[in-house]
Amino acid sequence: MRILKHYRGAQLVETVDVYDLLLHGVKTDLQRLENGDTVQVPPIGPEVTVEGMVRRPAIYELRDEKTLASALELAGGLLPAAALRHIEVQRMVAHDKQTMLSVDIPEIENAAEVTKKLESFEIHDGDRIRIYPIVPYNQDTIFIEGHVVRPGRYSFRAGMRVTDVISSYQDLLPEPAGQYAEIVRLNPPDFHPSVESFELAAALANPAQAPVLQAMDTVQIFSRFDFENPPTVSIGATCALLEPIKRPARSALPTPFIWLEGSHRRRRRRMRKCSVTCRTENSRSSASA
Repeated sequence: MRILKHYRGAQLVETVDVYDLLLHGVKTDLQRLENGDTVQVPPIGPEVTVEGMVRRPAIYELRDEKTLASALELAGGLLPAAALRHIEVQRMVAHDKQTMLSVDIPEIENAAEVTKKLESFEIHDGDRIRIYPIVPYNQDTIFIEGHVVRPGRYSFRAGMRVTDVISSYQDLLPEPAGQYAEIVRLNPPDFHPSVESFELAAALANPAQAPVLQAMDTVQIFSRFDFENPPTVSIGATCALLEPIKRPARSALPTPFIWLEGSHRRRRRRMRKCSVTCRTENSRSSASA
């Protein structure tokens, strides 16, 4: 419902466009209703449906709107995520068939040219206008994943290298794999993936020779323990209250500090002496208690 007619007796006082009230606010020049006045709601007129990336998607009754630009204005305009390169219009030919029309706008930056293209497309009663969104991913970005301090997305620029986002070992977690890292690349036109490997340590040592990145690349950094087993420490005890145990060693400590875990402890029995030997890959130490 869009048009209301205000009658006083047989005389038409005014015609009210409800869309003016809903879309633009209250108008001060409206005539007041008096006793005996009549408000007529005429049959609905031509209408279009606007769907997709607009601010007010809905079914709109047309009055003076004749072009695609005016229909989009009724819908509140386009959202920033709307794609103008391709707009679909489903049109119903009365009593005959339905057809699809495309509004292709060239890749131009001039807003006046875009408006001119929209104003040149004529809309008809029953049209269904569909505005599609832009691609859901960022094409001017790269991704950093894995054994790094700050994984995530980074802005891309032409000529960018790996060392522009990973400049030193301070950007990496402790003990990275310096001999191997990967770049997962999406290759146009079908964006099929390929993997390129490089030496992380060599890239950090010589940033000028670091691999060059492309848009939408994913740089994967690994830990050294992704390729080798972590060091372990074995503790053997000669006392009856303890059994030999084996725990991972922390390489940051010169001597492993590991709590001795006992099994089959005997209640109320005093352990007078215990000899413990610790072995790692590069050292051996003994202690008595």
